[in-house]
Amino acid sequence: MGGQIARIVAGEEPLDLGPPPGARPGVHPLLERVVAHLTATMARLFVRGDPTESLALARLACGVPDDTPHADLFAVLRELFAAYEAALAPPAPGRLFPAANRLLVAAAIFAATPVAPLAKPAAY
Repeated sequence: MGGQIARIVAGEEPLDLGPPPGARPGVHPLLERVVAHLTATMARLFVRGDPTESLALARLACGVPDDTPHADLFAVLRELFAAYEAALAPPAPGRLFPAANRLLVAAAIFAATPVAPLAKPAAY
C-alpha cells in the first residue's frame, strides 16, 4: 500500500492490483450468538459488573445437537467455559482482571474464526 500511495503522490498512475479480494465469509448464526454474548460478558467484566447472565447465554448458545455445523468447536467452547469457572479466582496482586478471563477471550476468538485450525490444548 505504501508503494501505491507513493505512486499517486508522485502523480503516477496506480498499479493495477486486480479485483478486490471479496467479502469475508460470514460466521454461522449460532456461533455469532456465542460471540455476541461473550462480547457482552467481557464488557460487563471490564466495568466490574455482573457477567452471570451474558455468560449463561453464551454457554446456552453452545448447547447444539451433534450434527450442527462446527459441533466440534461448540464442544471446545463448552470446555473453555467450564475451565473458566473452575479457574476463576480474584486477580493476582497488581492485576486488574483474573487470569481466567483469558479463557473467555480465547472462546470469543475461536467462535468468531471457525475456519481457523482448532488445536485443542492438553489442559487449560
